Amino acid sequence: MAEADKLNIDSIIARLLEVRGARPGKNVQLTENEIRGLCLKSREIFLSQPILLELEAPLKICGEIFFTNKMIFMGDKTVHIHKKLIPWTCLEFPPN
Repeated sequence: MAEADKLNIDSIIARLLEVRGARPGKNVQLTENEIRGLCLKSREIFLSQPILLELEAPLKICGEIFFTNKMIFMGDKTVHIHKKLIPWTCLEFPPN
C-alpha cells in the first residue's frame, strides 16, 4: 500500500494529458510502479465505496450493452483506442 501512498497524482495526470491531440501511438512516460500504484489506489477507493446504491425512479442509464454480457459497458472508447487504453484507463478510473 505504501506504493500507492507515494504517488504524485498531479504529475501523472499532467503526463497523461500531454498526449491529448498528439499523433496516435505517442507514448506516455509512466513507470510500471506508477501504474501499479494507480491500480492499488483505485482498488482501495473502489473497496471503500458501497457495492450497491439505492436509487429512486425515474432513472436513466446511458451506456452500451455489448454482445451477450448482462452488464452496462462504458461505451466503445476502449474498443477504438487500443494504444491509448492504459492512459485512458489511468485517467478514467476511479472518477473520484
